[in-house]
Amino acid sequence: LLPLSHDEVVHGKATILQKMYGDYDGKFPQARAFYMYMYAHPGKKLNFMGNEIGQLREWDEKREQDWDLLTYPIHDGFYHFMRDLNHFYLSYASLWELDYDAEGFRWLDCHEEEKCVYAFERRSQRERLVAVFNFSDKAWVDFDLKVPGARELKPAFSSDLEPYGGSRRKQETPLAEEDHVFRIELEAYSAQYFHEKYHRSVHEKRDVLPRVPERGTRRPRLPGPGEHRGAHLLHHGKKRIYQSEALQPHLQGALRDDALGGAERR
Repeated sequence: LLPLSHDEVVHGKATILQKMYGDYDGKFPQARAFYMYMYAHPGKKLNFMGNEIGQLREWDEKREQDWDLLTYPIHDGFYHFMRDLNHFYLSYASLWELDYDAEGFRWLDCHEEEKCVYAFERRSQRERLVAVFNFSDKAWVDFDLKVPGARELKPAFSSDLEPYGGSRRKQETPLAEEDHVFRIELEAYSAQYFHEKYHRSVHEKRDVLPRVPERGTRRPRLPGPGEHRGAHLLHHGKKRIYQSEALQPHLQGALRDDALGGAERR
């Protein structure tokens, strides 16, 4: 479990955004890169209320969250970033399916200490995802990254897009060079995910994806980045549960079974 829990935002410890280095505007790109590192890293996620809107005041059980922050564009952009990142995480099995399997993670570059750039690969049974992070205050225009077995990297998600408060209108496609090396542009305090198109190889175990799921097994499609379908509020006793429309049938079934005294879930 990777927790940013209640205990991290009380008793003088400051909120997650407030912990970031620098002035007000400089904290947001660092927080976006930090959250993308957290979501790409193996382990289940916990993010306490208020962090998703970039709250700067510590949590207080006697007050509600500072929802008026969403009237400020930079906080609204951060909220939409967190929303889309959550949808992205749920939609791509490579970020969670093999959390407890060594085949689900591979370092690509962890020796760029001077540049503060790190890259790794996440895998599922059917897909691969490359995650690249620049935790320095300098941009690297031509960072070369070798991804063994890959023939192409496609843009998937970026922390530096304009709707989120970043500087770019779109995520650039890395330039492919020889020997599975890709040239990537990295803004300061930024993170990027890429879909990986790969060559199958019988000579290297890691270049062969695990078995394909059995025919007929399907996972409901969740909203991807930018595909907001609205949220619904369900009441279950004293509990309130927010879920995307895509999960409503499954959630309704769970609540119905619970009401029947723990009947077998369909």
